[in-house]
Amino acid sequence: MLCFACMDGLLRHITSELHPFQTVFLRSAFGLLFISPWLLRTGFGVLKTQRPLLHLGRGMSSLIGFTLWVVALSLVPLAEATALSFAMPLFATLGGSLILGEMVGRARWLAVLVGFVGVLVIIRPGIAIVQLGALLALAAACGFAASALLTRRLSATEAPFTVVFYVSLFMSVVTLGMSIPVWREPSFNMLGIAATTGVLGTIAQLCLVRAYGAADVSVIVPFDFVRLVFVTIIGFLVFAQVPDAWTWLGAILIVGSNTVATRYDSRAKRLGI
Repeated sequence: MLCFACMDGLLRHITSELHPFQTVFLRSAFGLLFISPWLLRTGFGVLKTQRPLLHLGRGMSSLIGFTLWVVALSLVPLAEATALSFAMPLFATLGGSLILGEMVGRARWLAVLVGFVGVLVIIRPGIAIVQLGALLALAAACGFAASALLTRRLSATEAPFTVVFYVSLFMSVVTLGMSIPVWREPSFNMLGIAATTGVLGTIAQLCLVRAYGAADVSVIVPFDFVRLVFVTIIGFLVFAQVPDAWTWLGAILIVGSNTVATRYDSRAKRLGI
């Protein structure tokens, strides 16, 4: 979570000089370079796949989600965008039920309802002016949810490295084309920061995979809230941003409801109910 928070802070800083499209390209390209040594060590055989369309779909959903996320970071405070990103599991639940036909229990549906209330608390439509950045952060959460659902399908047959490599390759190629019309020569300082985002993003993903392999989902999910604490500190120290009470309340509702539902689901599975 610390790596994710630091990466988001750096991405926001990069957008102060470069276009969001170019920012996404640099993040993806440096991430791809960072994982390339593993490809050289394991050999190209690891890239063989029988599900190219699923990889394409995951690449597209990740591209849409991450691009919207970077644009949102450039428009709204870090803490607010992060709090809204917690809605991703809610969208994943809806997608899993409506698209994949997954069985969803009452506790999970209740979490979706409470989480939706949390989203409304943060953006406060009708009370405060709904910012474009907040809507983009929610749209990014939808893209990340779609990516998570496709990852779930791919993980049944594909190695984690294969999934990560193809999404990095897809995003690097597509965002390069998107960046050309808005390209600005980045300074060496910005290139160094962009390289750091690629390293941080890759390390964060690897840590998260190891975490899910070492503990139940119900144990890991609550730690996502720590990301809000980290970005709040970064936002205050670097960008002089202070989240309001509504952001914290909404985040507590979203993360709290999802955490309770996840723990309930885990307990139900252990008891076979």
